[in-house]
Amino acid sequence: MEMGDSRQHRTRAALATITVVVGMTGANASAVAEGRAPPTNTVSADLSYARALSRAFREVARRASPSVVAITTTSARGHGEGTGVILSKDGMIVTNNHVIAGSNEISVQLADGREFRAVHVGIDRESDLAVIRISATELTPALFGDSNDIQTGDWVLAIGSPFGLEQTVTAGIVSAKGRDGMGLSTFEEYIQTDAAINPGNSGGPLLDLDGKVIGINSGIASATGGSSGVGFAIPSHVVTRVVDALAKGKVVQRGWLGVSMRPIRDNATDGVLIAAVGADTPAYRAGLQRGDIVVSVDGDVAKTPAQFMRAIASHAPQTPITLEVMRAGQLLTTTATLEARPLP
Repeated sequence: MEMGDSRQHRTRAALATITVVVGMTGANASAVAEGRAPPTNTVSADLSYARALSRAFREVARRASPSVVAITTTSARGHGEGTGVILSKDGMIVTNNHVIAGSNEISVQLADGREFRAVHVGIDRESDLAVIRISATELTPALFGDSNDIQTGDWVLAIGSPFGLEQTVTAGIVSAKGRDGMGLSTFEEYIQTDAAINPGNSGGPLLDLDGKVIGINSGIASATGGSSGVGFAIPSHVVTRVVDALAKGKVVQRGWLGVSMRPIRDNATDGVLIAAVGADTPAYRAGLQRGDIVVSVDGDVAKTPAQFMRAIASHAPQTPITLEVMRAGQLLTTTATLEARPLP
């Protein structure tokens, strides 16, 4: 009896599985079950979608590749490899700071094979970005898009020089936005992608389907050192702000409040906890106290210390900001005028 019940249970389970598969695949599954070929119009439609996507990828690669360069470095530690993105016709290039850090010599190879020596223009360790320059003219600068416009699930392409293989194109989607806590830089707000990123891709572009740069590829999460489908790119809205200062020979200016923060253990409460307030700081002058819970900055909720720090740093020094603070069960509002963040 038990064996019979077991067989009946397995049969019902199998039938349920078949029903689900048929229901999901529709006309194609019915045609296969009856020994007929799937309707030609359905196959043609599927192929047309695939071919349209293929053409879109091809066009992105065609447009963007001339703006992508391969970078090799020489230092006391040996040789390094990376990628860069052309910013201007006269040779300005953005890459990751970790690609060129400590280098004695930087070589750049263009998409057309020409090679140039590069010089440092400026670095920003806190965002892991750097600008270098080559003596060339009539280059093809990349077009930058707005990373705030992309959504999780959007198609993206990466171009770079993984393992020294120049002009390698890979595709994937935006897996997540606003990733932090990766330990790659001080200010982290990464776009996560499953487009293959490997050693040598650092400094290269993450592109939308319009061929615009929406991120600079910077690192991966991997147990082996190779691509595991978890890559991270600095969003373009951060890149453009940093590059604008570095290309002009300026230091990137960020706002500073003068507090240390901790996360709130109670998940039901939004905000971050002030662990300490520095003497004679903007926070001190605004009346902030240890134990206050900062709920929002200029109306935007800060759920983690990293988000709070980014919100403060995104403002220029001398900018007044409005803070909503919870103290002893009461919601208070105060204004603080930021100072320049001390350089690392």
